[in-house]
This record gives sequence, structure tokens and C-alpha cells, in this order.
Amino acid sequence: MIIATPLLAQITLNVKNQTLKDVLTAIENKTDYKLLYNAKFADLENKISLNVDKESIDVVMTKLLTGTQLRFEKKANNQIVLVPRASANEAIQPANKKTIGTIIDENGEPIIGASVVVKGTTLGTVTDIDGKFELATPENSVLVFTYLGYSRQEMRVSNQKSLSVKLIEDTQSLDEVVVIGYGTQRKGNIATSISSVRSEVLQNRPTSTLGEALQGQVAGLSIVSTSRPGSSPSIQLRGATSLNGGGSPLVLVDGVPSDFNFLNTEDIESINVLKDAASAAIYGSRAANGVMLITNKYWLLTLPG
Repeated sequence: MIIATPLLAQITLNVKNQTLKDVLTAIENKTDYKLLYNAKFADLENKISLNVDKESIDVVMTKLLTGTQLRFEKKANNQIVLVPRASANEAIQPANKKTIGTIIDENGEPIIGASVVVKGTTLGTVTDIDGKFELATPENSVLVFTYLGYSRQEMRVSNQKSLSVKLIEDTQSLDEVVVIGYGTQRKGNIATSISSVRSEVLQNRPTSTLGEALQGQVAGLSIVSTSRPGSSPSIQLRGATSLNGGGSPLVLVDGVPSDFNFLNTEDIESINVLKDAASAAIYGSRAANGVMLITNKYWLLTLPG
């Protein structure tokens, strides 16, 4: 039996061997409180026995939910919401601590603008002019340090007061040979804006056209597709953000102007995209919207005899 005095919100409750769900329904019917919960909660089928006399709703709910995996939250308009208790792994995490450090190169010089990110999160910062950084990090987190031309480094944050990180030059990426308008050069010797896509990247993408394979592989390169039957996608290089709207870049396949929509990704060795005026100047006005230099693979044909 449940007797409630709504004005004083006092509840008298005497139940024996009844399910938690039935008791909650009785409380809801005899009082002005609205109880909200997920009907799939397993604890609702628990058998309980309880005897309280003129107790507040807080005391009654606390006693009812003792020994269950549920807790209650009081909301506006006399609403009470039942939610699962936080497990040990979901307990309140300690506040983030401030982590400071310095990033230097192999010569001990500070690296300006290096990226510092907490692994698996969006928390991050960059180093200042002295190579120093400051970041609020969760306990036992892993920091990822990256900078163009240097190998990626990871370091776990524990009880260190200050971190000292040395980035090693990535000689493999700097020694990569790229095709430019007047020959080939080491990527480390080029100061202009050039992006490269190797054949391995194109072949590992499940696409039917070269335009689809390039989508998302080159910064500033947009592949514009249409829904018209038989139409081919078009490309824009920095077009969406330029003042004049931009157009398609000049596409050269082994030095010959071509349509990239008719190329087979299996035949391509590399694609070098010249983005700025300095890198594309040799091609004149045709390169106003950039240049895509596509190098095909060379197949060795052996004749019998």
C-alpha cells in the first residue's frame, strides 16, 4: 500500500516481494511525480520489499534503487529520471593537467609551428617562436608531434614537469623526386607549392575513374561530379576559394595535353600537382588554374625469338 500527501511530498510505502517496476508505477499513480525510465532496464524486474513512513521522495528513491545499477535525477515539473550508474571505467575523470615542453631539431634549434596533438582526440596546439608549447592533457595520454619534413614522434605524458622532444628529419620524404615543368628535382629542394600522388595510392582505392581516385588526396583539388548520364567529372584546383571562381587546371600526360577522364589508374606512375604561379610559370597563361603532371608507367615488351 502506498499513501502520499502531495502537498508535503511525503510518502508512506509498505511493499513485499514486488517488482521495482510495479512500485515505481504505484508511486507515479499516487503522487504528482512523473517517473521516466527505459523499460528495458534489467533492474526493473528485481523483487523488492520496503517499508517507509512519511519520507521524502529523495529518501524513498534512494532506498528503492539501493543495490541496483540505477540512480535517479530530479528534473523540473516534478519529473524524476532513472539512469544507469557510471561504471568504474566511466567514473569522473580527473581534470586535465597542463603539459609544457619544447620541440627542437637534430641541431638543437627550436621548431616553429610544429603540431602537438593528444592522440585520439582533437586537443592540440602548435609551438611558438621559441619551439615551446603548452597544452591541457588528460592523465596518461599520448602526445603526437608532427612537422613537415620530419618524422612523426609519439610520447606518453606521465609525471614529467616539462617535455623535450627532438624531431628527426624525414630523409625519405625529402629525397622523393618530383616532376616539375623543367625536369625533376628533389622534393626537399623545392620551395613552391607542389603535391605528389604515387601510383600505390591510386591503385589501393576502389574507384572506377581517376577523378574519384584523386578525391581527397591533394589539398585544394576538388573533383566536381554531375548526375547527367555519360558526363565526366571536372576538376578545380583552388577554384572554390579563389576570387574568380577558377577553372580546370592544365593536364599533361607525359608532357602532352590530355583529358584525365580517359586515363587508367593502373597505367599511372605518379601525379604531381603544381599549384602556385612560381611552380607553373613555365606553362604560361594555360597554367593560370594550375598544372597536373601525370607520368605513365613504361612497360617492357619482350618479343619472341
